Amino acid sequence: MQIGPVEVIRGPDTVTDNPFNTLSGSSTLSGYLANSTTVGYIGGSLETLRLFSSAVLQPGTGFDSCGAWLNSAWQDDSLTRAWYHAETACNYPETHKSVAYAESYDGGQTFIKPNYPANQVITAPANYTHPDEDDEGDHHVLQVGNYLYLYFIPSRDWQLRLARSHIDDGGLPGTWHKYYNGSFSEPGLGGESSPLDPTGALTRSWISFNTYLNAYMGFSYVARNGEFAGFGFTMSPDGITDWGALPYLVLQTEREFWGPPDKELVEYPSMVSIYGDSDNIGNVFWLYYMLLNPG
Repeated sequence: MQIGPVEVIRGPDTVTDNPFNTLSGSSTLSGYLANSTTVGYIGGSLETLRLFSSAVLQPGTGFDSCGAWLNSAWQDDSLTRAWYHAETACNYPETHKSVAYAESYDGGQTFIKPNYPANQVITAPANYTHPDEDDEGDHHVLQVGNYLYLYFIPSRDWQLRLARSHIDDGGLPGTWHKYYNGSFSEPGLGGESSPLDPTGALTRSWISFNTYLNAYMGFSYVARNGEFAGFGFTMSPDGITDWGALPYLVLQTEREFWGPPDKELVEYPSMVSIYGDSDNIGNVFWLYYMLLNPG
């Protein structure tokens, strides 16, 4: 495994508060970043992306009043479907997190929220009422066969979970079922879920399929001397079970997310093919992440 030199491609660092993700069209490529409001980029390739003239997704007045972070988009014929990370009033740790649905009729340049505020797709079970336990979000969606897989993280234990929706259902609210005790048996809204790998081999929700390795790839938690040191790679044959971390430190950081601000932070890693595909990568791909400078 070889990792190339670092390139700074977007900034300032206040723009990035989610994983960089893309939408591939017939002749154009769109990319998305967010910090409460989602902005978009468009071009013929990753190297020629330019900023849209206006925001593509804005915060609302209800469960997403703090922000709407578009984390995944999927082209369904002429309709672009998307799923965004939502947060209520920005008052941590009281802020409540969930995942919601949006769609676009102009190729992913602007998104609406159908039936808002009844457009949530993933919420925590009602029995979790403490503000440190009632969140489920920070997701990523990709197509796996005839299903859409939505990987998400609950704040109660930070262990990666999974829900799925049949592609015929389009990932709409009410069509998602969480993976629980070995099957997709719990509703996306308020249902229970099981960790995919409680050993720590999975630490972030970004998953891509590597066509060269014929395996699903994610990011693992790497520790050095008992402290978080950064991210490595982990792989699974089916995107659900048998996750195994590779013994490499791929992205090094000086602190965890809420660590001392005088240290450098690396977060929100994602993998994108050299052709701009967020879901399927090959033996060479781009590794994107946010770098927050000390202070």
